[in-house]
Amino acid sequence: MFGRRVFGGFGVGVSVSQPGAQPCSAPAGIAQQFAGCATPTQSCAQPLVAPAATPASGAYPAGSIARLVDTLYSDLPSGEVSYLSREARGRFRPTAQAADGSGTILSLEVGSAQTLLISDVEFYAQTPDPLFPGNQLPIEARQLAGYVTLHLLIDDRAPFDIYAELDAPVGAPNQQTIQGSVFTSLGKVIGGTDRQPHMFIRAREGQTVRLAYTVVNSPTLPIDHVGAMIRGYVVPTAIFASKTAS
Repeated sequence: MFGRRVFGGFGVGVSVSQPGAQPCSAPAGIAQQFAGCATPTQSCAQPLVAPAATPASGAYPAGSIARLVDTLYSDLPSGEVSYLSREARGRFRPTAQAADGSGTILSLEVGSAQTLLISDVEFYAQTPDPLFPGNQLPIEARQLAGYVTLHLLIDDRAPFDIYAELDAPVGAPNQQTIQGSVFTSLGKVIGGTDRQPHMFIRAREGQTVRLAYTVVNSPTLPIDHVGAMIRGYVVPTAIFASKTAS
């Protein structure tokens, strides 16, 4: 919230001499400032405090207020644009594969005459709490690297240039190397605090967006659930095309 800051100060006051008060000489700076006063010396009583100055009503020009409002709201989407957020979670499957659909966590189809601009994608996994039955603990981002791969797919294809190559963890049963257009760590794979401000993944009308996982090597860590979240904006295709036409 923006507020108006008012700056005020204390003025130097002149007190009235009181009976029995000991006179004292005014400091040099003050004596010069009040050279026109009737008496060159003042009582040692506390000086009066001048009221703080308050800006007059309408002190800020209307133009500057309008510019401030324009700056605050210039990046907000228009009424035709809607915000999208989806989340899904399911039981972990030790044999899940993104390719055959068994590892699909979340799936959505872009509606007719719409364009989906994906701004954020996040994966997470949970392990049972050994101390409190029924409780779940989050698995750290790199804990499953080399065991599980994570996928953002649009019509079963990676929507941008992404490639990972990881050898199998020491002691993993299968010792299979990971190679492909995949993510290898949990967390926010697109978006978050490190997100590039103009990076959006586009999905056109009729296309299917899937968030999925593949078990490459059987994890030694017990996994209870896996989940995924996707966020973005749904824009009418006609408006999107008019704004991006060269």
